[in-house]
Amino acid sequence: MAWYDENNALCSGGTAIESGHYTTYGCANAFNGNIEDVWASQSFQNVALAHWVGYQFARAYRLKEIKYMVKYINEGSSHLTSNSALTLQGSNDGTSWTTVKAHTGLSTTDRDIVTLTVDNEVAYNRYRLANTNANSGMYMGFREVEMFPIVEDNYIIET
Repeated sequence: MAWYDENNALCSGGTAIESGHYTTYGCANAFNGNIEDVWASQSFQNVALAHWVGYQFARAYRLKEIKYMVKYINEGSSHLTSNSALTLQGSNDGTSWTTVKAHTGLSTTDRDIVTLTVDNEVAYNRYRLANTNANSGMYMGFREVEMFPIVEDNYIIET
C-alpha cells in the first residue's frame, strides 16, 4: 500500500526533473513510491536558493492537490531542512515558470506529510516544488511527492 491515495495519482510514466541533487539522492527517488528513497538538493552553501524538484508529464494537467513527505538527513542536526516557504510552479516549456501556489510558514519534521490544495486554471505539463526560503540547515529534501489532477465525472481534466 502506498503512503498516499493511489486513486488518480499522476506521477508515473513521465520524467522526474530537478535543479540538482546531493550525491546519490536523485530526483527519481521523490517519485518512485518508496519512502525510504529520498531526493536531497545540492547544498544551500554552494548554490543560491534555487533548489527545486518536479515532474514532467506527457501531457498537460490541471492539479487539484499535491502531497509530499518531508525528509531530514541526520535528523536533529542542521544538515537537511524543511523549508519555511515552498512554491508550486507550472510550466509548459521548462523555461518560463508560473507560480500556481505559494506555501509559507512551514514547520515540519521528518516523515511529515503535507497536502497542498491547488486550484489552477491553466494546465501545465511540468510542475515543480521550489524552495523560496530555507528555514535552517544546508539541504532540502523529500521522501515522496505525488500530484493529483482535477477529475470531473470520472474523467481527468486535461488541456
